[in-house]
Amino acid sequence: MRSARRLVFPALILAVPALLFGRNRQISQIDEYCERVNAELSSTKPLLFAGPDPWTEADDRETGDPPDVLAYVYTAGPQIRRVFLRVTDEDDGWREDIVYFFSPSGDLVKRIRTVLSPAANISFEAAAYYKDGRLLKERSHHNALGRGKQDVRHFIDPGAPIFWTSDDLPFAEQLDLWRGLT
Repeated sequence: MRSARRLVFPALILAVPALLFGRNRQISQIDEYCERVNAELSSTKPLLFAGPDPWTEADDRETGDPPDVLAYVYTAGPQIRRVFLRVTDEDDGWREDIVYFFSPSGDLVKRIRTVLSPAANISFEAAAYYKDGRLLKERSHHNALGRGKQDVRHFIDPGAPIFWTSDDLPFAEQLDLWRGLT
């Protein structure tokens, strides 16, 4: 029994770096995929939706009061590959930008959140990586928006929804109509 324990402990020590290396490799592959998606879609015009109640297709030349939420949907044919969501709250004075990257099969692979809170003088960014419907890694940091001290008492983190697949997007019904035309 004692010799079996001697073999298990070194095996565990060797397994941990291998697991971490595998996870870091997956993160690198996701980042490379997202860079390719950005490059491929850089010259495409997104579909624009305003919301949230109800979600409607919007014209980027509309004037008047801006909606609470804008969604820029970038597609490759009928596949949604990238969604940029901007949520603003004029009353509390914050803005949140969320970028979702979806695989060709429609699964979420990465979500980047940026929250700007002038009242707190804080810019908060979080990136989350996903594979097969589970969180692989999440990292976050915050910085001062400008000169002066950060005041976390005034910071509001509105959170952001996780859309596990492109079909989970709140304006999916309008997109289904559009997809039927392509």
